[in-house]
Amino acid sequence: MSFRSDINGLRALAVLAVLFYHFGVPGFGGGYVGVDVFFVISGFLMTKIICTKLAAGQFSLSGFYAARARRILPALAVLVAFLLVGGALYLPPVDYKLFGWQAFSALGFFSNIVFSHRGDYFDTSSQEKWLLHTWSLSVEWQFYVLLPLCLMGLQKFRRGRFLKRGVISVFIISLILSVAGTPLQPTAAFFLLPTRAWELLAGGLVFLYGARLAKIPRLSEVGLACILAAACFYSGELDFPGVWAVLPAAGTALVIAAQSKNALLDNRAAQFFGNISYSLYLWHWPVMVGARYFDVPFTPLYITLLLGVAVMLAKVSCVLVEEPFRHTQRHAAYNLGAYALVALFTCLIFFFDGLPSRVPADVLAAAAAAGEESVPKHGHCQFDYKKSNTPPDCMIGTESVPSAVIWGDSHVNALAPALGESLTENGRSAFLYSYAGCPPVLDAILATKWKKDRCKIINQATYDKTITDPHIRDVFMVGRWSLYLQGYNEKGGPHPYVVFDENTPANKDTLAERSRQYSQKIVETLCALTAHGKNVYALAPVPEMGRNVPATLAKSRLIYHEDASVDIAPQDYAQRNAPVLAALAKAAKECRVHILDPQPLLCSTTACSGIRDGQSLYTDDNHLGALGNRLVKPLFVRALQKRS
Repeated sequence: MSFRSDINGLRALAVLAVLFYHFGVPGFGGGYVGVDVFFVISGFLMTKIICTKLAAGQFSLSGFYAARARRILPALAVLVAFLLVGGALYLPPVDYKLFGWQAFSALGFFSNIVFSHRGDYFDTSSQEKWLLHTWSLSVEWQFYVLLPLCLMGLQKFRRGRFLKRGVISVFIISLILSVAGTPLQPTAAFFLLPTRAWELLAGGLVFLYGARLAKIPRLSEVGLACILAAACFYSGELDFPGVWAVLPAAGTALVIAAQSKNALLDNRAAQFFGNISYSLYLWHWPVMVGARYFDVPFTPLYITLLLGVAVMLAKVSCVLVEEPFRHTQRHAAYNLGAYALVALFTCLIFFFDGLPSRVPADVLAAAAAAGEESVPKHGHCQFDYKKSNTPPDCMIGTESVPSAVIWGDSHVNALAPALGESLTENGRSAFLYSYAGCPPVLDAILATKWKKDRCKIINQATYDKTITDPHIRDVFMVGRWSLYLQGYNEKGGPHPYVVFDENTPANKDTLAERSRQYSQKIVETLCALTAHGKNVYALAPVPEMGRNVPATLAKSRLIYHEDASVDIAPQDYAQRNAPVLAALAKAAKECRVHILDPQPLLCSTTACSGIRDGQSLYTDDNHLGALGNRLVKPLFVRALQKRS
């Protein structure tokens, strides 16, 4: 395969755009489109290799796969092995176990499928996943497996007369899936091959039809303008890939089709970064994640240093690993054996729970809080609105006829131990109606890509069942109330903002109006329950720490051999929750709703701490664990004693 400086320069542009985006360099809010550039390049090169050799009668399927393996596997295996050693030293067992599974999926080239079930790529929490970036390698490998089989089949069918039309057909189907599926299933559309194949096939179409475009003047400049426009002006808020991916993909296709020299791509710096682009892509992400893990400040100076470290590691990887393995077929069996050995070790890490014996007991004790269970049979308690119009009868407390309802989001499940014990001590039971991510507020619609009006349906069904049950005297309302107005105060995904009209935009610019509507609906929901003769107890917001408390405590003990300090100031709690606290106070005044305030039990006059006496109060950054439950339990005991 002949060397083309324009393609090598495109690789440089792609990897630098990705780097600058991931490291937060201003002006590259859409730098993630560098991956789309890589996809088109790969599609072009692979189609060229396969079709050229098929036409000459020289194509070998095993030879093709072996060449791809020599290109991709060695550097990936070395990276994973390096991270396995580092993880053994610095990751608590729960994190090391998760890393083991993600590493195995990366080596097996199905990490895109794994990550499609674990949150949005644009979540800030994704910056804690050491091998998230391997999703694109998995997409490409899956494409490499299928492309030669499809092209060989099309070549044999009527002597290849339908090969081009076959490629076009699959391209169109995949593009339609991407455009139609992205708004409905954005995470799946982002990570999975069926909605990404069109980008790789766009490169294939350039090889099949590109000769017709090469004579058009300024084609390369127009293509570069498309790529740079996407890299500079896109953001993580877009429904991507979908129609937005067409611009960078088309731009890349135009540059490749032009087959012309371009000063931006054909220079010494671009060629250098193009040569190390694969290793640089592999190493930059763990450098970034590692820096965040060790709390390195992302100032301009440190970003520059970190980028330098990533480039240095990439150059070493390219010289010592990529180049030697790419150009030789010697010792293939030994190389595959080493690759399999690394994969085997990732499995052992996963199946042996992150090898807990390697860390001190105090680290295990700190991390244990993250695995605490709250509601037994949680899946049974979760409302499946697609199968039923009524929430399931999930009971906690004694075996008596339920006389109370506990209604809310995942904070209900987190507090189920305290609530269940309080009910049992008073000889009572309650229905637990919960749905994670849905505030217990009537008519609430989450303005996220995947929730739609789910919460509205669930809350109405819960309300109807509550008010029509004559045995229900008391209703406890529990929620992470301010999340749905202010968004996350920790690393999270797309903010689950609440609106009450599907046409209302949900962003910080509409905070005042959304706050007014949300506060009004909280009052209306609570007062509607009291109007039906129910005694309503609303739990004020639990302090949200902003950091995963047990994970932070475990990491601090493992790395720094000391307990971390995880807390927020009471004034910060008051500021974040001011609209909700005001709404609850209004409901208390207008319709005698009882407010249960956890702040005095969880906070001092100077701080709301997530750690007390060396133990985590939380299972993450906002859900109370066993110790937190014990601290707030008196609130529920007193409330139930008044009604017994």
